[in-house]
Amino acid sequence: MKKENDLLEETLSIAENGYAAAYQFLLEEYENNSEEYGPQTLYFLACLAGGANLPEKALEWLTTAILEKGWWYRPEVLEDDDLASLKNDSAFLSLKSVSDHRYADAVSRAKAVFTWQRKNADKLFLAVHGNTQNGQIARDDWEPIVSDHTQWQLETIQSAEPDGYGTYRWSYDMASYVPVAKAMEKVQNEGYKKLFAAAFQRDATCSCEPSHTRPRAAIC
Repeated sequence: MKKENDLLEETLSIAENGYAAAYQFLLEEYENNSEEYGPQTLYFLACLAGGANLPEKALEWLTTAILEKGWWYRPEVLEDDDLASLKNDSAFLSLKSVSDHRYADAVSRAKAVFTWQRKNADKLFLAVHGNTQNGQIARDDWEPIVSDHTQWQLETIQSAEPDGYGTYRWSYDMASYVPVAKAMEKVQNEGYKKLFAAAFQRDATCSCEPSHTRPRAAIC
C-alpha cells in the first residue's frame, strides 16, 4: 500500500494532464484502502471532483470528511479555486463554518512538540516535518535512513501551527521558526559530536496545485 503523501504526489502528476483522470485514479486507490487514508485524501478528492465539474461529488467528499469523520481544514484551503462552484452553496457554507470553528479551537490549544528527553547516542538527528505533515510522519520518513546507524539519536520537532486535522505547518514569518530554534538551543550543549537537522518541505499551500517536496538539511 502506498503512503498517503506518495499517493497524493502521484495524483498531482496525473492532474497536470486532467482532473478527471486524477480523480478516477485517486478514487480507486481510496476505495481499495479507505481506512488507511485521511483528511488530505478526501480534500484531494473534493478538489479534483470540483475541478472535473462534479460539484455534487465534491460536496459529498467534504461532507464525509467534516460531518462523518469529524475532521477539519485550514479556512483558506476551503476557498480553493477548485471548490469555487460551491462557494454560494448553503450546505458547503455550513460545512465550512463547522470546519472553521474546529480550526480556531485547534489553534487556541496547539503547542510545539519536541520529542527529545535526554542524550542517548553520540549524534543527534532532528527531523522537522513539512507542511500538511506532523512529527510522526517526519519520524517515519527519516527513521529508515537513521535506523542502521546506532550512533544516531532521532528526535522530531512539531510546529505549533495547525494545518488541518492531525497535521501542522510552518509559515514564512518571524514566529514559525521559533520551536526549531528553541529545540536546537536546548540540545546545543548536551555533548553531541554532531547535530543534524533535516526536513522535507512541501511548498504548496493548496493541495490540488502542483507541490514540490524537497529535502532541506543543516549540520551544526
